[in-house]
Amino acid sequence: AISLLPSVPLKSLIISLNNAKKSKEELGYILPEIKDSLSKSLENSLEKNSFEGHKNSIFSISYSPDGNLIASGSWDKTIKIWDTNSGKLKQTFKDNLGKISTIEFSPDGKFLASGSDNGLGKIWNVEIGIRIHTLKKHLDPITCIAYHPNGKFLISGSEDIIMRWKTQTGQSQNGLVEGNWQRHYIPRSIKYHPSGEYIMIGGKNIFMTISQYLIGRYSYDD
Repeated sequence: AISLLPSVPLKSLIISLNNAKKSKEELGYILPEIKDSLSKSLENSLEKNSFEGHKNSIFSISYSPDGNLIASGSWDKTIKIWDTNSGKLKQTFKDNLGKISTIEFSPDGKFLASGSDNGLGKIWNVEIGIRIHTLKKHLDPITCIAYHPNGKFLISGSEDIIMRWKTQTGQSQNGLVEGNWQRHYIPRSIKYHPSGEYIMIGGKNIFMTISQYLIGRYSYDD
């Protein structure tokens, strides 16, 4: 299940819990004013919505750019699209999916990209709920995926390679990173800089920036 909590009350709750712990450790008891603050924080940190429907663990969540939709990807091999305000399920994507490890909305919110443990990436039309492209290049599970800020390109990360794709056609371009790094580093997160000129990758034993020089070897104009 997914729980939607208001961010400010949640921050207040965390502060109150930390203060309660510190009071207990230093004084042996929790000060009355801290108890009162904790009680109020708990009251204000009620869930706004809870989204229930998946039958296995949820491994990735993404907000649409306008905030009206939430996508969730699960190891039950489905992607679900939810209405943020009502909590109602709007779409369920299945279509021969593996266990979903990563999802991300396109910058215009019209499409959703996903990556699975079977090494397949997919691009979905969110409004009508159909797959428009299947991305076939990875031999290992796709662990992370990200849209270029212009929405025309997509990068996907796996233990075997970092790939770049044209979103309009689903065609792959040369891998950005490959070779001796594989089997030693597993990317867990990948993001474009807002300018689109840099890529940041983070994961097991890895934290690196691919510079403009390297990604500039692959044209963004074709």
